Parts: sequence; C-alpha cells; structure tokens
Amino acid sequence: MSAPLHEKENEENEKKKVSFLKTCINGINVLSGIDILSIPYALSSGGWLSLIILVLITAVACFTALLI
Repeated sequence: MSAPLHEKENEENEKKKVSFLKTCINGINVLSGIDILSIPYALSSGGWLSLIILVLITAVACFTALLI
C-alpha cells in the first residue's frame, strides 16, 4: 500500500532545498523587475524633471560604487 499523500508531499518538500544565496538573488531580481516596470510610469507622471533627477541619482550611485 502506498504512503498517504501528505507524507509524499513532505518528502518532496525536504528534497527541494534552496540556499540563502539563491533566495537573496531571487529577491534582488524581484526588486529590479519592479523598478524597471515602474520607471516609465514615474517618468510620465514627473515629466522631464524626474528624468533629470533619475540621471543625477544614477551618477551619484555610480560614483559611490567606485569609491567602495
């Protein structure tokens, strides 16, 4: 006789382990995707000034990354 369904599910869940690194990378991917999808809406709402501010923030972030 076969094992009950919930026991099979528990065995399958134990086999599928995800590392902390993969979880962090997945979270970063989700945040990047949300950011990429929200930029056009933000630019349409803010106009040219928001584009200038976005470029300035990008330049500051790039400069800060070079300092590290």
